[in-house]
Amino acid sequence: MATPEAFVALQTQVAEMATTQQRLLDQNAELQRQLVARATADPWAASREAAATGQAMPTQFNPNANYGNLIKPPQFNFGKQCCPEAFNGKPKAGFKDYAFKMANFIAMTAVSYRHVKSILDWAAKEDAPILTEEFDQQASSGGWLGSGNDHKEFSTNSWGLLTNKTEGDALNCIRNVEKGHGVEAWRKLHAEYRPSSSTQAMGYMLKILTQPQATSSETATASLNQYEEHIRAYEECGEKYRLEEVVKLSRLKMIMPAKVQEFVALKAPSECS
Repeated sequence: MATPEAFVALQTQVAEMATTQQRLLDQNAELQRQLVARATADPWAASREAAATGQAMPTQFNPNANYGNLIKPPQFNFGKQCCPEAFNGKPKAGFKDYAFKMANFIAMTAVSYRHVKSILDWAAKEDAPILTEEFDQQASSGGWLGSGNDHKEFSTNSWGLLTNKTEGDALNCIRNVEKGHGVEAWRKLHAEYRPSSSTQAMGYMLKILTQPQATSSETATASLNQYEEHIRAYEECGEKYRLEEVVKLSRLKMIMPAKVQEFVALKAPSECS
């Protein structure tokens, strides 16, 4: 037969279990309330506020909001390890790495927008200032509108990121850009700091011509990857920078190890029709 002490202990345990259950129910109710609030909120509101004040972009993605035709990826938590260092314009040679990292960072903070690379690549190649009307037309023809004016939201958010991640001369370069016009800020940075196409092409051609021969079959793969990267970078300098296949194959043969050349027959394509 249970003692009075055991009965009291049992009652205490039951009361604690009831309290715990009620706490879990309250937490679940609060979570449901938050989900409903997020589902009815403007998914771009926090991004607009951050960009307008030059602050870092918010890191949460609303999985329940209506993003139209946009892709709904999982949430990401962007820490300092994902954020590139601010670029101050010195040295200019550092802009290439900065632009690469910054483009990736912009894409990560705009995970709900599918056209980041297309817009940034287009803007980087433009020589003349990009007017708002021109951007609207390009977005329409390029299919960048998303569910309405998502291209404008993206440009506004990018402006906040770029002004937050530039300083010194680089910040002065985009200081006079219309507030919220991130696409033009991106173009202006490239116009100011990217090397000229001819200078870049000359540098990549030098790398192609001076790449040493691989010393063994083990290092041949890495050497081949490096060679293909040099070719790709050279041809991206412009339409007039294209290497004929016979030149590519000739240089490829020269960088392959002697033992590999014995087993791989490299024949230049015939110029005869």
